[in-house]
Amino acid sequence: ISAAFKCRHLNKVTDLVTELHARGLTPTVATYGALITGWCNIGAMDKAYATCFEMIEKGIDVNVNICRKIATSLFRLDKIDEACLLLHKLVDFDLLLPGYHSFKEFLEPGATTCVKTQRIADSLTKKLLVPSNIVYNVALAGLCKAGKVKEARKLFSELILREGFTPDEYTYTILIHGCAVDGEINEAFKLRDEMSVKGIT
Repeated sequence: ISAAFKCRHLNKVTDLVTELHARGLTPTVATYGALITGWCNIGAMDKAYATCFEMIEKGIDVNVNICRKIATSLFRLDKIDEACLLLHKLVDFDLLLPGYHSFKEFLEPGATTCVKTQRIADSLTKKLLVPSNIVYNVALAGLCKAGKVKEARKLFSELILREGFTPDEYTYTILIHGCAVDGEINEAFKLRDEMSVKGIT
């Protein structure tokens, strides 16, 4: 599947998936991951979402790597709001999210992309899959790249208060660079000093 995507043989990808189902075989997490990655890489987010929903329906956990790939692709496609919705939902662990089975609109073809994104977030949160620093750093980098440095700093402040999140050198580098580009030099120096105090190099 990965090779077919790399060669842009999209019909071959479809044929392989059809063959899997015809043989009664159940795709593994790795198979779904390859499909979602392939669709994301060519910007076919609707197909990436559809594949992700198929995973959920089959009871297969949507892992953090898949979430990261979707978020990264959304940021790359300048779909900032959708990416932020997904990642903010993951951060908001105190919010009790309903199970996706109660939301019939998620299955409707006319559902908005933001609703689709929320469904993925709901599934992740329901499964108690806590995102890693990689996912959070992707979120912060995406916000800074979009010129939303204040939003990135706000997200960072929220994360600091959460258990399980420890900013690393990449987190600080992203924010320092974002603040510098945005003209917030004092804030950049403040973050640098905070980084030094914590012994992060």
